[in-house]
Amino acid sequence: MNTAVLPQASDLPAPRRAGPAPVRGAAAWRSPQWRIAALALVLLAIFGALLAQTRSGGGEHYFESSAVLAQTRQLDDEWVLEVLKTQIGIVQGYHNFGEAQRKVQDHLQTLQAQLALMGEDSRPLLDASSTALQAAVQSKATLIGQFTEHHTRLRDAMKRVPIAMQKLQAALSDRAAAPVAASASMLAETNRLFARTTAYGQGASSAQALALSAEFTFLLSSEESRLLSPAQRARLTSFVDLVHTMLQEQITVHDLLAQIAAVPTDKYFDEITATLNEEQRRTTEHVQQYRLYMLGFSAVLIALFIYAVVHVVRSHAEVNRVNRALQTMNEGLEQRVLERTRELEEAQVVVAASARQAGMAEIATNVLHNVGNVLNSLNVSTQITIDKARVSKQAGVARAAQLLKEHEDRLGTFMSEDPRGQMLPGYLAQLAATLDSEREDMLKELGGLARGVEHIKDVIAMQQAYAGAGSVTVALHPEELVEDALRISADSLSRHRIVVEKDYAVTPELLLDRSRIMQILVNLISNAKQAYRDITDRPHIVKLSVGLKDELLRISVADNGVGITTQHMERIFAHGFTTKPDGHGFGLHSAVIAAQEMGGTLSAFSDGADKGARFTLELPARRVSHA
Repeated sequence: MNTAVLPQASDLPAPRRAGPAPVRGAAAWRSPQWRIAALALVLLAIFGALLAQTRSGGGEHYFESSAVLAQTRQLDDEWVLEVLKTQIGIVQGYHNFGEAQRKVQDHLQTLQAQLALMGEDSRPLLDASSTALQAAVQSKATLIGQFTEHHTRLRDAMKRVPIAMQKLQAALSDRAAAPVAASASMLAETNRLFARTTAYGQGASSAQALALSAEFTFLLSSEESRLLSPAQRARLTSFVDLVHTMLQEQITVHDLLAQIAAVPTDKYFDEITATLNEEQRRTTEHVQQYRLYMLGFSAVLIALFIYAVVHVVRSHAEVNRVNRALQTMNEGLEQRVLERTRELEEAQVVVAASARQAGMAEIATNVLHNVGNVLNSLNVSTQITIDKARVSKQAGVARAAQLLKEHEDRLGTFMSEDPRGQMLPGYLAQLAATLDSEREDMLKELGGLARGVEHIKDVIAMQQAYAGAGSVTVALHPEELVEDALRISADSLSRHRIVVEKDYAVTPELLLDRSRIMQILVNLISNAKQAYRDITDRPHIVKLSVGLKDELLRISVADNGVGITTQHMERIFAHGFTTKPDGHGFGLHSAVIAAQEMGGTLSAFSDGADKGARFTLELPARRVSHA
């Protein structure tokens, strides 16, 4: 292969320096230009530092922190308000408690993140107040959880008390069960206490609840209650127990509401607000001071800028002279660059020809690999056909015909009396069935030969048009392609005692590139077969599946053979890479290229060495239009 020596950068001529030689050493620092540049850099650094101080006030953090603080306080108030609504019956459920708590916690986290951006001076106070606020909110959450539990019990008791009262009234109205006077007195007293219990509102005190509870206890131990029948007394006892439960839960709920209201969240909100305001006041004073400093330095920078402009104008003539010298040098340099460019273009032509030859060699290798896979199957099918022809039962026809010819003058007697003639019809029937079976087997093998030859033609035609026009697609069912690929590899799979499991989903006719898909499937089945080369401790199973998902045709070939290691997985489709002693690394590489040319993908998956592998071909599912 011819090669061209490309010009190196060192071959190009070095441009000649124009103008005076640069000032070096200590003399450079004594020049006016260096002094001005150094002074400008110092002043710009000071100006930048002053500007940074005026921008470092943290005003945006103050306003953001104040806004989050106000929102958190509002959410905390709404949280308590939801509890009060539940207590007075405006809201019947407790689902809003958790949502309100979550919002408060989220805003507290946001507030802590904002407070962390404030100044170092106020950081200890803010951290202490924020931590105390977090603890207070957590305490309030615990109290509200207890409130939910006891309020649920209170509601349940309040629902059950009227029902128990009705049952008690019905029992006390039974005149045959106890003395009339005792029943009437007890009925009146229970009605009076029940009325007071019903009137016991949400705003009543715990002392009232305790007084009512004591009256019910006295009622249960009164003389009239002892005169009641056992059934009536049981009803009375049940009713009084329910009332005690309701009143006790009412006391607990009132106490919890008082504790929730006493949680000092407002105190910590006010502390954080005061600290933020003080920090903002100090910051504002700091910014105003540095703005005055910045104005003075701005005046100095403006004066320096005016001086630099004057100096630039004076240097304009020198710059023009240098530019003319550079233009003259550039004209000569451009001519030499054109010459070098022409040499590079010639070298690129040679390199392109070499690359094309390498590509043709790769294509030829792919052709040989794919055709070789099919020729192995063709050779097996041919040998099977020859073996069947050698052991064919066709000679039995000639023997039967010879036997009939020998007895043609007394054929009827021969067929009816001679033992050989009597066996002849059955023999002919068995012979016909055998010959039909042989014919079917040979036609099947010849069909496989025809399909293999057709696949070889398709592979060669496809590789010839590798860089030309697109491939031809035909309408067919995907499982038919898989079956054709299996027939091509059937004998090889049988010799290696490989069991094929099929999982074909019902698929419609699709427009598919038959030859390319066959090339891929034959390669994948061959790889699956070779994965069992040294495996003797497990069944040799290859699973083929076909299906449609998300408008993608998926065909997978899986085995439980040697598997693929992690380091090999990264290079499994690379050209020339193989893990087999006699492999060449072209099959999977050509298969993945064919899949990409059809707009699809070919992927590999394995859990590791000795854990099998699965290759999946995914292609766009282009359905056949029957319009």
